[in-house]
Amino acid sequence: MNRRPTQTKPRMAAFDYALNLLAMRDRTRKDIAARLQKKKYSSDEIAAALDKLAEYGYVNDGKFARSYAASRLASGRAARLIRLELIRKGVERDLAAEVAGEIKQSPSDEVKAALALVGRKLPKNISRDKAAARIAGLLSRRGFSWDAVSAVLKAVLRVSPEETIE
Repeated sequence: MNRRPTQTKPRMAAFDYALNLLAMRDRTRKDIAARLQKKKYSSDEIAAALDKLAEYGYVNDGKFARSYAASRLASGRAARLIRLELIRKGVERDLAAEVAGEIKQSPSDEVKAALALVGRKLPKNISRDKAAARIAGLLSRRGFSWDAVSAVLKAVLRVSPEETIE
């Protein structure tokens, strides 16, 4: 068998690799930089690629943060949790706080969102004790305040004296 010698592919430029990453989904500058570092690009290549991406408007942490926050808010997350998630994603604290402030929910809006989430997630025919524990856990994991959790518990568990919720 004649085998051709294996040829190594030329290494993709940092900018091109970053474009491929952005083609999959929006990312923060920090995320792109970390991915480029993982691929062992030099710090000069990374800086040049990030500057070029910003110049073309392909990477914008503010746009990413607002888009991400809107998506997470629609999926039943509270503004407080969204701020923490943005910081974990690499958005600067000030920008994350600003975006979370823009979507700040009034207490009544927060309770409405929590009630809607519980309505979608809580199984039917569950005992009151289990329902209370599940509701409290679900809402606290999603970042809702204790006031909202308490209001939802009062609203949902104010049912007939039977042991199950219908």
